[in-house]
Amino acid sequence: MYCGLWATLEGDEADILVGGMSPNEADFTRLLAAWRAGDQNALEEVTDLAYRELRKIAVARLRGEGSHPSLQPTELVNEMFLRLLSADVPWRDRSHFYSLAARTMRRVLVDQARARKRQKRGEDPLKITLEDWHGGGSGSSTAGIVDVLAIDQALDALQNLDEGQAKVVELYFFAGLTFEEISKVTERSRSAVHRLVRSGQAWLVRQLRERPQGATT
Repeated sequence: MYCGLWATLEGDEADILVGGMSPNEADFTRLLAAWRAGDQNALEEVTDLAYRELRKIAVARLRGEGSHPSLQPTELVNEMFLRLLSADVPWRDRSHFYSLAARTMRRVLVDQARARKRQKRGEDPLKITLEDWHGGGSGSSTAGIVDVLAIDQALDALQNLDEGQAKVVELYFFAGLTFEEISKVTERSRSAVHRLVRSGQAWLVRQLRERPQGATT
């Protein structure tokens, strides 16, 4: 009953719809409040708004899969929404929603990557594209393609060292939140968020480079 536009947002049509239609934070929060007050129409409206933005993120993340991806953006976002809705966690505002969405997207991708690894016996791992990823060593802002299981394990290792920094990095690269939005979610200054993202990313890049080939589970 929460499908709204989900089934019709495919390919170029979806990319046209999401362009320039990111949900306004005040409207998003207002709709969440209305839903919590019992307005089911507000839930449909907020899920449609969020779906469009999350699908745009999913399209960007799955670019590394090439022209014949095993996982479609629509599949990824639909599974995310099923998990988000079944978790029965009240979304306080837009930033809180995307904080939950970042973790959910990561978990869905990891589950898909593990299934693919079993099917293909470790070959052709699932990869995603991370925007603004300085993995090439040039210092320029470029997109980078990374192995899902490798980046997940590296993030787990970072979390063991600094849980707060791992959360900031996850929000930036998986949910696509801006420094300002992450600042609000984590109650840190924008400059602190920027520093944590860049130092965390540099740490992850080193971890990925030093990881023995095939050392993922």
